[in-house]
Amino acid sequence: MVTRELVRTRDHLVLSLPHKGPALMVDQVLEHAAASVKAELTVTPDNIYVRNGQFETAGLIEHMAQTVALHKVIEAEEKGIPAQKGYLTAIKSLQQEKEIPVASVITTEIFILLDLQTAVKATCISRVNNKVVGAAEMLFKIQA
Repeated sequence: MVTRELVRTRDHLVLSLPHKGPALMVDQVLEHAAASVKAELTVTPDNIYVRNGQFETAGLIEHMAQTVALHKVIEAEEKGIPAQKGYLTAIKSLQQEKEIPVASVITTEIFILLDLQTAVKATCISRVNNKVVGAAEMLFKIQA
């Protein structure tokens, strides 16, 4: 049963991501700074990455990657220019600590380790109820 709290709302920054419809894995930006972003996703039963009531690892990876993309969206908005698209090219490390059930609110914080304008390296940490559920280091190619 879907409760009222699981009804998805998205802020304008999230809606600026190139992902649309069921492929969008972020609901809102919570915080942002020059080299970090914090965003969240509420896992709903209809999420394309939910199987047997659990959010799959692939969904967590996509959520992390879209949170990194938000850094570029926010940066572009602050400069008044269109955001460049990026592509996940490598995952150096990935740990999923525990299963993530439906109705969980995942809060992911990313830290930009390196931004060369054509490539971005970031560390991602995802939590549910302040407990780490996953961590990764990712590399992205930014489209020129």
